[in-house]
Amino acid sequence: MVVPEWAREYQGRMEACSGTGKATGDCGETIEMYLLVREGTVRRASFFSDGCVSSKTAAAAAARLAQGRPVDEVPDIRAGEITKGLEDFPKEEEHCAGVAAAALGRAVDDYYKREIAAAKRPGQTLRPEEKHHAGV
Repeated sequence: MVVPEWAREYQGRMEACSGTGKATGDCGETIEMYLLVREGTVRRASFFSDGCVSSKTAAAAAARLAQGRPVDEVPDIRAGEITKGLEDFPKEEEHCAGVAAAALGRAVDDYYKREIAAAKRPGQTLRPEEKHHAGV
């Protein structure tokens, strides 16, 4: 298996991101996910992984699935959805998709933490989807 050409579009750390999340699998691979969110929608998603080809492919697929979605729907992306569109993805490597999904969920959590912290500054308010996640 080789990392697909399309995956390069999503590869790389994002310096000015809205949220970042990291997860490490049982094999020791780490996946970092980065989200750029504007007006409640993931405008850009990217990843960095020190793992195998399967980890990188799963992370790229997770980023591709997240991009363009409302941020509050991103935590619903699960391993099965990530591997569904990947031809010839090894069954024994499906745990990599779970690591990618976990990192994606943590990136969304980080996004909301940042938004809530920013809203506590004078003159700033939470958007409706942020109020929902903040329990307000």
